[in-house]
Amino acid sequence: MLQEFDRVVPGAARTILNDAHEQTQHRITMERLVLTAKCHQAKAGQWMAYTLGVLGLGCGFYLALNGREISGAVFVIADLFALARVFISGQQAEQKSLAERQSDAPHPRSVEG
Repeated sequence: MLQEFDRVVPGAARTILNDAHEQTQHRITMERLVLTAKCHQAKAGQWMAYTLGVLGLGCGFYLALNGREISGAVFVIADLFALARVFISGQQAEQKSLAERQSDAPHPRSVEG
């Protein structure tokens, strides 16, 4: 097929192949950039959650140690429940994403003899 392009327009086959190669390289580069950005975003989110979790626990313990035992306990328990909820929802989102990717994956065709 490419030979016919070359007959009509000399050098067309090479141009088509070079364009396809450049497009593939561009797509690979963009995918790498997106994955790197997603990893950085996930790490930043984890650090923020860690900081908020430690801050919440610290506030709860501070309250408890300064005569506000019930308020401190409620603060600590609420903080732990919030952290657990975030972890569980993250796991569920990851499982859903994995299931979607597996359903979108091409299935090998069976060879009939």
